[in-house]
Amino acid sequence: MIMGFPCSLGRDHGRWPPAVSGRPAVSGRGGLMIRLPRPGTAPGPGTARSGGADSPAARYTARPPRGPISVDDLTHLFDLSGQVALVTGSSSGLGQAAAEGLALAGAHVVVHGRHAERTRAVAEGIAAAGGSASAVVGDASDPAWVRAAVDGVVAERGRLDVVMANAGVAGGPSYRTEEGRIAAVSDAEWQSTLANNLTSTFNTLREASRVMGDGGRIIVTSSTAGLRSDPFVGYGYTATKAAQVNLVRQLALELAPRGIRVNALAPGPIKGTRIGGDAVLTPELEQLWVDTIPLGRMGLADEIRGPVLFLASAASSFVTGAVLLVDGGALDLSHAAY
Repeated sequence: MIMGFPCSLGRDHGRWPPAVSGRPAVSGRGGLMIRLPRPGTAPGPGTARSGGADSPAARYTARPPRGPISVDDLTHLFDLSGQVALVTGSSSGLGQAAAEGLALAGAHVVVHGRHAERTRAVAEGIAAAGGSASAVVGDASDPAWVRAAVDGVVAERGRLDVVMANAGVAGGPSYRTEEGRIAAVSDAEWQSTLANNLTSTFNTLREASRVMGDGGRIIVTSSTAGLRSDPFVGYGYTATKAAQVNLVRQLALELAPRGIRVNALAPGPIKGTRIGGDAVLTPELEQLWVDTIPLGRMGLADEIRGPVLFLASAASSFVTGAVLLVDGGALDLSHAAY
């Protein structure tokens, strides 16, 4: 069931998004809320498949020469007005921040979560602040539910332009604790992490690719833990995050002829999210994380908005199969000694 909270997004967005959960309000006047790309400058949903005169590749190569780039040209790149985005696992944390950012850019956002009250609250908050949102509640690891949910979005909204597969779990403690060592990982814990992190992503990508028009965008939330070993996370987490990266790269090849771009985000330590097997972020643990980050601090959930908007918009029109780091430089340091 989709619970809609429609609201138009006008040109005055100074009050969006609101200050929630201790986060300061962010003005939409900084070049985020903008108009659609001009026809012919970027592929969009519903364009012809590759090979024809109107294929994404043909449209790009056939563009006439343009004059100097203006501010207006640049602001067009990030506008999602009239588009529909689905973000799984968006009832809190990074997913909520991503959903708010996409709504700020003009998209109707379908907020997803397992807990009805919390999921509806996020959608209602977006709508109350001047955005457009609806809510779906269910288990993304259930293929039948995902198919029904995606079909429901298309039936209600008529299209699906952006999908972000963000649903997932922390996957247990790291081997730095007795219960996180490989001999202590239970079958149930392992299977649960696979289902919530990897199967849910596969289900979401499969159904999105089935209904998405040419020129769509797919984003997967992986992790720096999927790109190298990480002594701060559990076995299930690092294994599933690594698998997501190759899933993205494989799907990017398949969908490229349709102009559908598939990319991953690899966040590093983000404050306020579940890390280290749901460990409480004590000052001592936070300092251990900070010591691994060249920028000298943990990230904030709101800092995912810019990277998500980049990958969801025409600004990333020549980017697919990529993994975008959002980690404060952490991947460039080895913290194996910690």
